[in-house]
Amino acid sequence: MASPIEEPGSVSQTPQVSTTAGAQAAKVTKVGKYTSDTRISSMKDLREKAPEVHKAMLEGIGLSIVRRMRRNQDRLKKLWREGRQGR
Repeated sequence: MASPIEEPGSVSQTPQVSTTAGAQAAKVTKVGKYTSDTRISSMKDLREKAPEVHKAMLEGIGLSIVRRMRRNQDRLKKLWREGRQGR
């Protein structure tokens, strides 16, 4: 027996305010003499145009590497423990 199909309920319009990252990124923001439309073609270019952004990016990359190494080290320690226990 086929199931009955429900009719859609009423839908009211609500004001939409775009708060997505894409909408925020599309806005042209100005920091110093550069905007979000400024083109960066190399790390050297980034270091010259925005040294604080360059530094923060390198720190972020470094922290990411440290986190990965720590996870891998913990995984190896677990495997070694399990190997010693004969599992």
